[in-house]
Amino acid sequence: MKFLRFYMNAYKGLSKEIWILSAVSLINRAGAMVLPFLSLYLMDNLSFSLKDTGSILSFYGIGSLIGTRTGGWLADKIGYFKTQFWSLFLASFMFILLLTVDTFYGLCFMIMTTSAIADIFRPANMASVSAYSKPENLTRSIGLNRLAINLGYAIGPAVGGVLVLYSGYDVLFVVDGITCMLASLVFFYFLSPKGKTVTIEKPSSTLKEKGPFQDVYFMVFLLAVLMSSIGFMQLFYTQPIFWKNYFNLSEDHIGLLLALNCILVVLIEVPLLFKIENKVSSLKMVSLGALLFAAAYGVYSLSSWAILPIISVILISFGEIFNFPFANTSALKRSGKYNAGKYMGAYAMSFSLAHIIAPGAGFWIAENYSFHVLWAMTAGLLIVSSILFISLRKKII
Repeated sequence: MKFLRFYMNAYKGLSKEIWILSAVSLINRAGAMVLPFLSLYLMDNLSFSLKDTGSILSFYGIGSLIGTRTGGWLADKIGYFKTQFWSLFLASFMFILLLTVDTFYGLCFMIMTTSAIADIFRPANMASVSAYSKPENLTRSIGLNRLAINLGYAIGPAVGGVLVLYSGYDVLFVVDGITCMLASLVFFYFLSPKGKTVTIEKPSSTLKEKGPFQDVYFMVFLLAVLMSSIGFMQLFYTQPIFWKNYFNLSEDHIGLLLALNCILVVLIEVPLLFKIENKVSSLKMVSLGALLFAAAYGVYSLSSWAILPIISVILISFGEIFNFPFANTSALKRSGKYNAGKYMGAYAMSFSLAHIIAPGAGFWIAENYSFHVLWAMTAGLLIVSSILFISLRKKII
């Protein structure tokens, strides 16, 4: 009972708007079924080669980069509400329109455009979490939103796999479109400007706050975020291939390992943040998270024990719990009163860049050298990232 009471208390004190934003994220991510199966769709349904499939997928990262940059600018220009609503609403049509395209260049353009429109949502969403949250529980508010995203990511691919098995790939695009539309309607109904909303103040002509790209310390922070994100994303891009080739794991076991990551984050993150929020330095936690990422890849140098993939996933999950919410908090606190959208847009761009770099670099190193060289290099990159984070602890709030 004591544990249950503690677990319930971890979610107390968060505003109604934070719960609504998290519900929107859950609906949106639970329907995000296209991306996990996009490579299989391109190869199995449309008969593209591995090389062409990789080229097409790279445009998803390029679109994400465009979207997060644009979303940060729009959030400060027209407000968080309009930016998020129109991103969700328009993305619903784009996912369905993707079904009508089957040429190489057409898919490159459509996937880039769809990704750009969908990811306009992200920086505005992150900035609005700050606007709707109380300062003392900002990190927990971020944690709740991340919990919803992770829970959605656990549901989406699992349901998507069943739909593909019984109905084919086409239905995934329709479901993704419908859930985007549903998320936009929930968002509009419960957070409409007619009710309580965030008022976007305009700076006076004499007041100017520098943007993220003029903030030298913040740019170093983003470099460290990029490094740690590249390392983290190997979990989804290269580790499954490694598990299959070196540990002879089947697809269902690989799926369970990836689900373990989501389950651990969902169960542990918010209660842990409740315990340590406002008691520790944010950047120390971010640095610790990067070190745990490094340890997750370092374990593969120990031996070939069958349990190593499980240990690696557990270490990555705890690294994610420490790294991402506190990094998000640091970025929000670093931003000013009138440019939170731009700062969060720049922060989200670092993840978009990681999506472009991580798969290409990871597979190239593994193919030309070996997976063990990849893990050593990834661990080294993450250690450098950890050092950068800790060196900024007196420079970044």
